[in-house]
Amino acid sequence: MKSADSIKELKTMYQKGIAYMEEKNYPDAIEVFEEILKKSKNYPNVADKMSEAKSAYKQQLMSQADEKINSKDYSGALEILEKEENYFTDDSTFSSKITEVKNNVKNTALSEAESAFSTEGYQKSITIIETAISFCGENEELTNALNKYKAYVPVNIVDIDPSETSRNNKVEKGETGVDNTNQTHKKNLYAFHRLYSQDDAYAVYPLMGKYDTLTFEAYRSNYDTSTDESITIKIFGDNTELQSIVIDKGFNPNQYSIDISGVQKLKIVFESYDTNVFKQFDKLPGELANVIVSKTK
Repeated sequence: MKSADSIKELKTMYQKGIAYMEEKNYPDAIEVFEEILKKSKNYPNVADKMSEAKSAYKQQLMSQADEKINSKDYSGALEILEKEENYFTDDSTFSSKITEVKNNVKNTALSEAESAFSTEGYQKSITIIETAISFCGENEELTNALNKYKAYVPVNIVDIDPSETSRNNKVEKGETGVDNTNQTHKKNLYAFHRLYSQDDAYAVYPLMGKYDTLTFEAYRSNYDTSTDESITIKIFGDNTELQSIVIDKGFNPNQYSIDISGVQKLKIVFESYDTNVFKQFDKLPGELANVIVSKTK
């Protein structure tokens, strides 16, 4: 049998819970009612009031979340919903609402990225999709969209591992090269010529038809200004010659752009010449730089 003091305490707590409900302070009301039930599980009306408070609190949260959604404050909506999702463990309404919010974010991002692609370019689209992924988590549609826009990111050929290279004379890559006008070129390709080797230096890069444009710079290196020899650099797409450049002593640095639509394998060749002219391991006087493959269509 409960003491008078205990009964009085429970009554006071109950009245406090009711007051919280009138103030629409449902979390505190629920907390008070839970405490009463721990002390007296059969206290009159408490179970009903607990259910009423939870229902009202749920409606309040949903209303707040909807306001955030309507103002496109999806982060705010998700914060409200996720904070209380575990509180209503037997109610799927919150998880369904969270899914709805994430779908809104996903669909908005897909639409905005598509629009931005035509007006601001692939980088803006990538940023939009990456932001959506950080909000929604892994999502197949967003991942596919991200891959689609990332396909437009230009790639320097030095960052692609060759699938095939020549055995003797090798195509090398460097950070910088200097031409015969003392201008510096970044990410250069060059070749060394071994004594008694008449093999061309070449490298084959697997493009797998992902790009449609090749751009690069060709120049005469200032590595050895004493030689008058010329060098021929050729570029092939799937065994078809796309460009041939003869770099002689008077060659001025030049930029090139080549259509490589559908090319699976790109081959860059530094042609060999008379081995009596050059010393062992001599660097060839012609070089390429900023060799970029890109998707523009």
